[in-house]
Amino acid sequence: MKQLALLSVAALLIPQVAGAFGGVFVGAAGDNLTSSLSQVVVVREGNQTTMTLAAGYEGDATQFGLVIPVPVVVEAADIKEIEPTVIEYLDVNAAPRAVSHNCDDFYFVGEGTGLRTNSCSSCGSPPKVISRMAIDPPLAPEPLMLTRLEPEFLVGEWLVTPLTEAESEEVVIWLETAGYAIDSQTALALQEHVVAGSAFVVARMTLDQAPSVPSFLPPLQLTFEAYTFEVPTKLGTLNAVGSQELLVTGIGDFEDGQLSIGNLAERPYGDQSSCLYYEHDWDSFDAFFAGRLDEVLDEEGSWALEFSWGRGECSCNESEYLTDNMLAALGFEGAVADAFVTRLRARYSAQGLTDDLVLYHSGGTDFFQALYVEYLPEMEEFFALCGEDDAENPTTCEDTETAARRLPPGPTQYGGVGLGALMLLGGFTRRWRFKPRPSYRDTRKV
Repeated sequence: MKQLALLSVAALLIPQVAGAFGGVFVGAAGDNLTSSLSQVVVVREGNQTTMTLAAGYEGDATQFGLVIPVPVVVEAADIKEIEPTVIEYLDVNAAPRAVSHNCDDFYFVGEGTGLRTNSCSSCGSPPKVISRMAIDPPLAPEPLMLTRLEPEFLVGEWLVTPLTEAESEEVVIWLETAGYAIDSQTALALQEHVVAGSAFVVARMTLDQAPSVPSFLPPLQLTFEAYTFEVPTKLGTLNAVGSQELLVTGIGDFEDGQLSIGNLAERPYGDQSSCLYYEHDWDSFDAFFAGRLDEVLDEEGSWALEFSWGRGECSCNESEYLTDNMLAALGFEGAVADAFVTRLRARYSAQGLTDDLVLYHSGGTDFFQALYVEYLPEMEEFFALCGEDDAENPTTCEDTETAARRLPPGPTQYGGVGLGALMLLGGFTRRWRFKPRPSYRDTRKV
């Protein structure tokens, strides 16, 4: 049978941390079904929510189901599978990454300093990759482990059944009739959603073979109208051991601003969006950032902002950034200029997460991207070391051989006043430290 090509998505895997997502895997008795890292893209306009789930999967089962609780019954026409490349584009631009700068990237005029347009010497890719699955479409006539129930329809590589209100009220019986083994813990968790008034969508997957590495399943998208604005993460804790992580990318109207999580504590990565790290002290940027996460995020329950962007703000690899068509594929009914994009990372334990993640838009529209600058002594003039205060006696660009190459942004940028005249008028006195808003000319994609 035809297989999908393997695609990469730039998403960070943190060793020994299992991930949760907007649902729970179910299979036969004895199946090993876990998730290392998953992503949810949530588009909210008014009371309409479009939720795209890219579920990470590890396990030995080749046939299993994904049970997704939703606040209302979802119609078949509102369930889609989208191209994984759309989520890849989000990651290429929004994920934390390593970058490098040198003194030529900055301009100095009198008391002022800034980062040149298109100035980054090297904007690195997010660490590690998690593979997209090579999936066989479940169209072959050979017998399946599971009983086929109607209505069941094909959505890309998934066979999907949106449960009616009556079926949702008896979801455990429905799943057992379909051939899934439901243990008491899963049954209790599902019943909690039933009591809360949830409906369910059941999507089954058939793989050619079990994955040898953690892999993303094809993104499944649901659209529905509801007053509540939540991601159903509590149920997903059943597929994980210990603390868990979830990447949430939110897209909404620019005026609504940044997405935030209401029922977990925020733990910012630092006071500045950029800081210096010693590249040679670590085996890889992966290892550095994993340690950074452990310093910042509380395993019981917390989240951190990794990216916020809207209306033309500079970001890594902006030449490959979102288009109107990509936003439409994710469910946003508007142009890129009308949207605001946020990326959050949540970490929590089953004990610390008592409810599903509650989301809201804060209204803030400041640009933010978590960038880690490879250490050079002269960069102490502009960036603090990660986790530390500004250096008391920082090395400056004047202390290096690059000082002679420093130029203003353009020879006539300041009314025709040349660099020599500026030096005579004011000289290069001590530069003030700033929080740069970076723009880049190159992105290395893994």
